[in-house]
Amino acid sequence: MADELNGRRVHHWRGQDRQADIAALADAIAAAANNLFNRDGALVQLEEGELNQVNFAEFCSLIDRRICGVRAVHRDGAWWKEYFSYRFPPAARPDPRLSGPQPAPDRSEPDAKVLDQLYRVELLPRVPKAEA
Repeated sequence: MADELNGRRVHHWRGQDRQADIAALADAIAAAANNLFNRDGALVQLEEGELNQVNFAEFCSLIDRRICGVRAVHRDGAWWKEYFSYRFPPAARPDPRLSGPQPAPDRSEPDAKVLDQLYRVELLPRVPKAEA
């Protein structure tokens, strides 16, 4: 966990309303990565006069470089800001060994399903179109 912002945009995942959190994160990504475009329904990045398609791994890397969360941590007798990258852990799955109600999933940070939804659905309408 780095203590430096390193040019990243701070985003706060609230964990209360999943759809609102996803929309806010998509807005933050679109604002922070201003070289992203929608080319015929595919996410592309403008680099040195070329439009290059952004695959899922590149998208993850882009989020890591452009977006971070922040929290207050107590270290060495004082409170400090700590900037962190979202980990996007796998979404919790029901445990078939348990009967009855399952524990509520952890919504304190975005999970892998959120990452997939951002990539496939949420970001495209938020970035400008690339026109030939």
